[in-house]
Amino acid sequence: MQIEIANTTAATQLAALAGCSVEEYVNKLLVDQAADVEAIREGLSDVEAGRTTSLREFDQEFRKEKGFSPKADA
Repeated sequence: MQIEIANTTAATQLAALAGCSVEEYVNKLLVDQAADVEAIREGLSDVEAGRTTSLREFDQEFRKEKGFSPKADA
């Protein structure tokens, strides 16, 4: 697969900041994007299967775990 980079100066600078070549940098971005897409798919699968927690339940558990005081209206 060949990818055309519109702004080669910016790509070169970003790759240099990451300590790699432009090709390595683009490959890393593609791998990261694939991982993000897979995480979204897993989340949608969880929703479809009913593996969710309400915001109220999450908030209560989070506050309890972190030692925060309970919400006044909870």
